[in-house]
Amino acid sequence: QVQLRPPDAADRTPLLEVRMPLTEGSTDLAATERATMTDAAEARAQELECLRSMYEGELRELDGGALLEVDIPISLADEGVLVACGAQSARVRHLALVLRVGVSPNYPLTSAPDFALVSAWLDARTHARLLSELIAEWEAVREPILVGWVERLRAEAAEGLVEIVLEDVECGWQPSTTPVAGGVLVREPSDVRGAFAALLAEDARRVAASTGTQIVRCGICLCNMIYSDFVPFTICSHLFCSACLKTDLEGRIEQGDAAALSCPQCRAALLPNEVQRLVAPALFAQYESRQLQSSLAGMEDICWCPLAHCQAAVIMDCCENGQFDQLGRCPQCAHSFCILCRGGWHGHGPCNDFKAKFDAASPAEREVLEARFGSSVIAEMHSNAWIASATQPCPGCRGPIEKNGGCNHITCSKCKHEWCWLCRGKYTPEHFMTTACNVFSSDFFREVARAIATEAGGDWGTDEGEG
Repeated sequence: QVQLRPPDAADRTPLLEVRMPLTEGSTDLAATERATMTDAAEARAQELECLRSMYEGELRELDGGALLEVDIPISLADEGVLVACGAQSARVRHLALVLRVGVSPNYPLTSAPDFALVSAWLDARTHARLLSELIAEWEAVREPILVGWVERLRAEAAEGLVEIVLEDVECGWQPSTTPVAGGVLVREPSDVRGAFAALLAEDARRVAASTGTQIVRCGICLCNMIYSDFVPFTICSHLFCSACLKTDLEGRIEQGDAAALSCPQCRAALLPNEVQRLVAPALFAQYESRQLQSSLAGMEDICWCPLAHCQAAVIMDCCENGQFDQLGRCPQCAHSFCILCRGGWHGHGPCNDFKAKFDAASPAEREVLEARFGSSVIAEMHSNAWIASATQPCPGCRGPIEKNGGCNHITCSKCKHEWCWLCRGKYTPEHFMTTACNVFSSDFFREVARAIATEAGGDWGTDEGEG
């Protein structure tokens, strides 16, 4: 009898299967097949016992032994390898790789095991090389091969590795975690930030396990302690005992220096989880708040509520001309304020200290202010500034009075109020005789001397006109 069978990549049997009638000879063939399957099962059982003895603590048997996982720790040279994930980077000396194997009935006699390589760092090119080498190794021997695979991966998986770049789109990563014929590459965790954190955590765990009983000197108190009393940093390799770091970090947070906590030696920025392990919960909450404020401060459309008891972040509204609206409204306490001077809302006109800001501004900043308020407002500002410096308000009607010469007896042209320029008191005929005020100030005599000199064509000095 001749029967066509669909292709099966797992057992690699031919598409054309020949079944002989059940005669005396065919019973011998069936017995031979059963013996072959028995031999395969025995070979798998022996290999499993070997795996259990060699990789105790690294081997996991799942689904009743149908699925095996072997952890393969990989140690790199002293300098390790750089791991980059966006703007973050760190150097690690230890990597993790998992060989996930699905054992089929035909293994190891007629087919290689289905498998997957699970890691957070393998790239597609390295994976393709490893797949080719693993399949070629089984093809050469066609016998239990898992121990050889584990040792090959341990020795060669990171060979020539210089840098690990984690990207959102990585050619070769597969969503399936099930072993398949010919092998598959699986990234766990699947997201790049999770993969970056997993690589750092594995490296920290392996470093702690290998050096936990070593004696190390603290870089702050200079005391010798076992390594487990220290907190290793992710970004740098400097070591300080937990007690010293706790005192240092908590003191800096309490002093308001929480926005940029760093290594006491090289000033490399600490990660939030490192700070959390060391400081009290209340101070860590304060640290997180300062970190948030520091991040928001770099945004152009964010300002802060000026009330001391609030200090909430306020998103500024944008006008049609592209400028931010001068009016700020706090979403937390409902306070309305000017985003320019941080004072209470005074309308869309210039602030009280606007002239000082304008005078101190650069030419480019002055152009921005003029575009915001208009040239007429700038001209009015200069006019008001001159009036404030060169005039006095009339005591009667508050109108501005300019004195450009003559005596100190002033008569307002608007309200006809008579008053003294020096003391701003009401003028009487006896005023300059009964008070310390003089009818004429020194500037009057300088003006007279200058006028006489001009008419005579002489050159009078400023001081010579006094008296």
